Amino acid sequence: MDSCLDSINRQSRQCGDIVVVDRYSMDGTVQIAKAHGASIIQSSATRSAARNIGARGSDSFGVLFVDSDMILLPTLVEECEELLRQYDSLVVPEASIGRGFWATCKRVERENYLGNMLIEAPRCFRRELFLAIGGYDENLEAGEDWELRQRSARKGLKLNRTRTMILHDEGEYSLSTAFKRKYMYGKTVRRYLNRNPSASLIQVNPMIRVMDPGVRIMSHDLKHGLGVIILRGIEFAGAAAGVVSGRTRAPTEDSRHDFTDNFGVVEKEPNSDSKPAARLSAT
Repeated sequence: MDSCLDSINRQSRQCGDIVVVDRYSMDGTVQIAKAHGASIIQSSATRSAARNIGARGSDSFGVLFVDSDMILLPTLVEECEELLRQYDSLVVPEASIGRGFWATCKRVERENYLGNMLIEAPRCFRRELFLAIGGYDENLEAGEDWELRQRSARKGLKLNRTRTMILHDEGEYSLSTAFKRKYMYGKTVRRYLNRNPSASLIQVNPMIRVMDPGVRIMSHDLKHGLGVIILRGIEFAGAAAGVVSGRTRAPTEDSRHDFTDNFGVVEKEPNSDSKPAARLSAT
């Protein structure tokens, strides 16, 4: 989170405010946020609801939702602010960084999805329009970004994408990390799949999401192409286990969010079984 907040404060066009919405965490989130000049809101809300709380608590023109394990490149806020003068929502393409073989596999896999609008989803919005269409569906804790993109399109919001990418720091990525992360998503993704059966046939189709990127990458990088197939297979197994678990247990996802004003940014802590969640809004 420290690196994320630092990257927000180093933008070529500064955010007017940074607000961290913290889920009563005990991991130093409040101290880190204050050290970066952020305001703090504490709430026990889950991820989708927390993002909406952050948006409602800001008076910004635009809002950008950012995971706390992400790093903003220096011109991102400026570009988003300029594009929001003409468009209502923006996709910000992601590039993965991290250490080790599996982090490299995640990077090349993510590169394969750039420009694929069935996989990518907007994370930057005109705040008033975001709120007018209801924000994130608070009954969804997985697939909520896809659902919001589909609803935005039905409501006629104009969509574009930034050239500036956002970096997603996977850290020391491992197969166990991949399994656990997707397990948490799988516990609630069934709600999204039930509501969006046609889109979900593509978005969670293992042939499209596991084999297709792996085969494409293998054509020029055999080692990492095979790695992507293994990694995606483990992730799908984790999600499937989560779906089975979610049938009998209520979801207990922890996440973290944040955001900014004049232009807004929202930050979210990675899903975790042990850490409470936080969220940030800069205005």
